Amino acid sequence: MRRIIGTFLTWGAIFAACLTGILVLPHAAHALGATDPANLTTLIPALIGFGAVGAMKYPVVGVNYPALFTAANVQNASLPEALPWIQYDSQDFASNWVSVPFYAATNADKSITNIAQPNTVAGEQYLVLYAITFDFLMGATSIASSAAATQFDDARIIMETARAYLDVLLADKLMARIPLAACHAIGGYQAWVCGTPSGSNIFNSVQNMASDGAWWVDGAIILPPKQTYGFTVLGTAAVLTATRKCRLSLHGVLYRPVR
Repeated sequence: MRRIIGTFLTWGAIFAACLTGILVLPHAAHALGATDPANLTTLIPALIGFGAVGAMKYPVVGVNYPALFTAANVQNASLPEALPWIQYDSQDFASNWVSVPFYAATNADKSITNIAQPNTVAGEQYLVLYAITFDFLMGATSIASSAAATQFDDARIIMETARAYLDVLLADKLMARIPLAACHAIGGYQAWVCGTPSGSNIFNSVQNMASDGAWWVDGAIILPPKQTYGFTVLGTAAVLTATRKCRLSLHGVLYRPVR
């Protein structure tokens, strides 16, 4: 009886860990190689490794030198290498904007964009999209400054007053038209601050955090080589207090030649 109770408690703990992972980290299945995050039969085996900890795990196993050599060196030049990739571009939203195209121009400043050529993927490369995110790049302001309020106002105007939406085109075919608000941020710093209005006794903390969502494409959109594509944010004209820079990022897998 004691052994039966122990077994029951063990499997109960595993089930609780899996359930926690399913509720808290539904996107983890793809990170662990599960084929369909909407299918619990694929989620449960993948999330047993996560459990209640919620931390990414990777295998630490012993391998021999020939296996490492084979993995690190080209065995077949006709097979592409696969890399996790984020393709990003940043554009200005001026007052009364109605259409802002992304990925339409290269820029030497790689903090602005990392595309190699406008509106197309370079030859022999394929970008399989899994998520799309949108960020406001407005900088930091003091809470006592009126600029802090105007930044919030402009973000609200872009999303709500202008009712911004994203059009995704491949060649001349419309692949998606969604509210821009669906493309949650890429992730990044989150902070809390407490203190007095005079500025004394200030306490603060900043952490680099993951995205809470993004617009999940799940590999349904593939950008093939030498085929034009377009990612354009559109909306109704609305007055902003200042020109605001924003970033649109495509998260996915880049397949490219190994040579």
